[in-house]
Amino acid sequence: MKRIVILLYLTSIFIHSGCRHEKHEKELETNFLVTSPIEMDTILYREYVAQIQSINHIELRSQERGYLQNIYVDEGQSGKKGQLMFQIMPLLYQAELQKHRQNIIFQKLNIKTQKILQTVT
Repeated sequence: MKRIVILLYLTSIFIHSGCRHEKHEKELETNFLVTSPIEMDTILYREYVAQIQSINHIELRSQERGYLQNIYVDEGQSGKKGQLMFQIMPLLYQAELQKHRQNIIFQKLNIKTQKILQTVT
């Protein structure tokens, strides 16, 4: 039954496609206006967002930790050998020095007390 329905359906499609009349429309002739272009130099301006960096981009990092107190050179400025570029705040170093000095005093007292305890026993 299904085969008969499919055959009837396909036959009707072939009959309808064969009976269709296509109308061939005549293409209209169009006339184009021909001009001669003028040659001239034009300048185009476009703005872009960008960052420009040199080929030799050098990053400076300190070997010590701390905060900068003074900056003696501007970014992009060339420097000379031995020129002072930055100064790190000395407060951290002074505090470290005081800590180490107090530690030395404490260790000396420790040694003295150990010697006293050894002589007593």
